[in-house]
Amino acid sequence: MSLRSEHHIYKDSSILALLPQPETTDTYLGIHHKTLYDLAMEVSQEHSLVHLNDRIEVTQEGQRAYMVLFFEAIAGYPLAIGLRSTYDRSASVAIAGGPSVAVCSNQSIHGEDITRFRKHTKNAMPELGDIFREAFTACTSKYDDRMKWLLDLKETKLNRQQGLMVIGAMSSTNVIEHQSAKKAMQHWTAPPFEEFDGENNLYGVQNALTWAFHSVRPQKKLEAHKRMNEFIDRVSIKEDKLILA
Repeated sequence: MSLRSEHHIYKDSSILALLPQPETTDTYLGIHHKTLYDLAMEVSQEHSLVHLNDRIEVTQEGQRAYMVLFFEAIAGYPLAIGLRSTYDRSASVAIAGGPSVAVCSNQSIHGEDITRFRKHTKNAMPELGDIFREAFTACTSKYDDRMKWLLDLKETKLNRQQGLMVIGAMSSTNVIEHQSAKKAMQHWTAPPFEEFDGENNLYGVQNALTWAFHSVRPQKKLEAHKRMNEFIDRVSIKEDKLILA
């Protein structure tokens, strides 16, 4: 299977076994993408989570990967665990989690849900095991809070222009990239999924943005979610007027 083009998306984790082995040096321990995936699956079983499916994104001829594992939770809102892995040291290993929207595999990762691990020393794997267990524990315990946060977004009603203004403000302040903003505006004004029709609220804007983030490079994806959701926390409507705190 060729990996020479820039960006591939797979639904089958078996692709990971075909990716190159990372280089290990005296000061750097290469950790295979599949090793991280297998560790996440191991920890998920310790938490008795039921695995549903995956979304695997690969760039740079296999040097970078963003893996999303979906697990059974509230109907329509699976728990999504995101893993970031790079061989070229462009970003640290990271794990994050939060509810997702099943119809388009959108993730709702809040800033405090991200755990990073930078050291690739000879003791990295035992430490990663502890970090993954802590992250899964935090993600599962915060799931109800994250669901409440999503449902609260539904209570913040927006008209079409206000939604475009929120997305535009994110773009103009460099919270999101211009290309992501453009795609999010398209989603907001003409949702590609019928499940999002009528979501004229901040939840609809958040879904439009997370859908647009599918095109964000793996090493930047977690931070994109973090910045976006932190910005959304500052948005409110008072007397039908849009407020950006």
